Amino acid sequence: MPPTVTVISPNGGEIIGPAGITINWTAVDPAGLPLNYNVYYSPTGGSAGSFILIVSGLTTTSYFWNTSALPSGQNYIVRVLASNGSESGFDDSNAKFTIDNIPPVVSIDSPPDGSVVRDTVPLFISASDNFCLARVNIYVDGQLVYTELEGSAASTSFIYEWDTTQLSEGTHVVRAIAIDCAGNSSLPAEKTYIVDNLPPCFTQVLIDGYLQIPPQKPDVEHIIAFEIVWSVKEIKTLETIFGTKVLVSGFLEIDVAYSAVDLEQTEHFASFVLPFAGIMLCPDIPLDTCLCPVIQLEHEQHHLVTPRSIKKDIVLFIGVRPC
Repeated sequence: MPPTVTVISPNGGEIIGPAGITINWTAVDPAGLPLNYNVYYSPTGGSAGSFILIVSGLTTTSYFWNTSALPSGQNYIVRVLASNGSESGFDDSNAKFTIDNIPPVVSIDSPPDGSVVRDTVPLFISASDNFCLARVNIYVDGQLVYTELEGSAASTSFIYEWDTTQLSEGTHVVRAIAIDCAGNSSLPAEKTYIVDNLPPCFTQVLIDGYLQIPPQKPDVEHIIAFEIVWSVKEIKTLETIFGTKVLVSGFLEIDVAYSAVDLEQTEHFASFVLPFAGIMLCPDIPLDTCLCPVIQLEHEQHHLVTPRSIKKDIVLFIGVRPC
């Protein structure tokens, strides 16, 4: 009786890239004779005369197959032939598998290269592959900031909302790289943008002093969290001989979480609301211009002075730009 062979992998449905794959199989000889193996592949699903020898004379039941030089296609199968010297048997992959050595392509369609950007910028990204895409990675200045997962689509278009407000002023590089289901990576699509979040006129406001713990609250043992949220109440414009003067006023809400020596409740909270106002001269802004505030926390420092008093130093960057 001839030996029996069973192909384990690739056995159908795999997508194999340039990294290759290990072909695995099992085999049994009814008479217990030693076996030698020849391994073949067919790029056309096993049609007559299509099998091409990969390796011959193996005595092990696995072989690493370098597929990097093969043409891409979806109709590949492998065949393993086992021989005991007088009789032979073989098995083929149960179904076709894909070899994909063609990388995907990706592009940053908008904004154009060299654009001046600010705030949150929609980046329009598109990518395509000959078989299927796995993901598209977005990098800013070499750091991965977003991954768009695809699954099995051959093409995609999406918008990445790029927040530039935490970046320094000046030039930044955005790069997109697509990876397909076989692990092929595209050439990077790269564009350079100029971040300009600095408003045309601005000022700095110092909010210092002390926060006094309310009488109904216990003494502070340790500050756990110190959170600041600001809100703008009003923007006023005034005409002066030097040009438009702008007043931006609002409130800071400071939420303090702290620990206390309290047997019933060890964590406590205190909230404080403080006004702020920033005045700036904006001679290039017409008096009737609709203005939007630009506020950032430039500096914050706090420390416990006494169990009932917290020293604070807060610096706000306050600016305005036409809406």
